[in-house]
Amino acid sequence: MLTRKNVAGYVNVDIDVKELKRDKLPPKATYRQIQAYVLEKYGLKVSTLNIATVKDE
Repeated sequence: MLTRKNVAGYVNVDIDVKELKRDKLPPKATYRQIQAYVLEKYGLKVSTLNIATVKDE
């Protein structure tokens, strides 16, 4: 438990694990999908290195 020395009170949080399932999240784009999108939208061919660099930032 993380606390500070001068705690005025506590907050209890209930989380339903069923609501946090990953199935509800949209699938992440693949590198090929990102390359196709950038080519279609901006007319640029990008390498996987470019994509990885942007993702890291």
